Formats: sequence, structure tokens, C-alpha cells
Amino acid sequence: MNPSRAILSPARGTLIPLANVPDTVFSQQMLGPGCAIQVPDEDISFAVTTPLRGVLTSVRQHAFIVQSDESHAVLVHLGLDTYNAEDGQFKPLGPVGSETSGIWQSGQRVEARQPIIQWRPTVRPALVLLTILELPGDWRISTLPDIGQFVELHDNLLQILH
Repeated sequence: MNPSRAILSPARGTLIPLANVPDTVFSQQMLGPGCAIQVPDEDISFAVTTPLRGVLTSVRQHAFIVQSDESHAVLVHLGLDTYNAEDGQFKPLGPVGSETSGIWQSGQRVEARQPIIQWRPTVRPALVLLTILELPGDWRISTLPDIGQFVELHDNLLQILH
């Protein structure tokens, strides 16, 4: 498996298809194909990590985008209707042990598995949504675990095929 084309799970939980997400932007794949992870209720607060190596092109309180070195980008979106959440459920994280202090910023290079946002969901079920953006026309994605399967943090989740 080409590691630059592997998309790792940014959280643990049950894998569900985007079609089952109660938000038409995701369920109709308006942003692109992908999947969702329903986080276990016992996970009160957890770090959401980068699913691949690349450059952060956008970092928001509830979402981030990683542009791969190969031409695809991955949106990691935390929850539904969380764009304007002001209830303290999101805590931005920063690079550990680097010369850069503070929180992650757009334009910074990341490796797979790096924590970007600490999330304390206030609404359940809590969903972490992954969408592949800017996928070249002749490329496709493959879901590695079966839908409904429980995935652990950093498990291989999707594979970009060319």
C-alpha cells in the first residue's frame, strides 16, 4: 500500500457511509466521496489527528484540510452544525516539540497521526466526517474496513487508487 495514498482514521469509532449522515452536503457527497466515524459515547474528549502527510490548507475550530503531496486533499469535519459552536467543545492544538509555538496554522507541513484539534462533543452521536477533495478524475477511493466495523485511531480507513 502506498503510504501517501492511505487515509488513516483520525478518531476511533464505527464506520458509517456518508449517505447515512443527516446533512445533505455530506450525504449527497457535494464536497466529494468519503466516510464518517461515529465516535463511542464513552469518548468524552479526544484528539482528532491528521489522516495523511501533507500541508494544512485550512484550519478552523471544527475542521481542517490536509493537501497531500500527490494532488488529493482530505477534509476532516467534526460534528454537524458545528461551524459557529461557541460552547468550548473545540480546543486547537499545536505542533509538539517544534520551534513553532501556538496552534496549527494553514501552510504548515504535517505528518500523518498528528493531533490537530481536541474535541469534547456536546451532541451525540458525535460524527467525524472525512471527505476527499480535489480527487483527479481517473482516481477513486476504496474503503478498507467494512461499513459498520469499529475502527481504531490511525487504522487504514481509505485508499486512494490510481
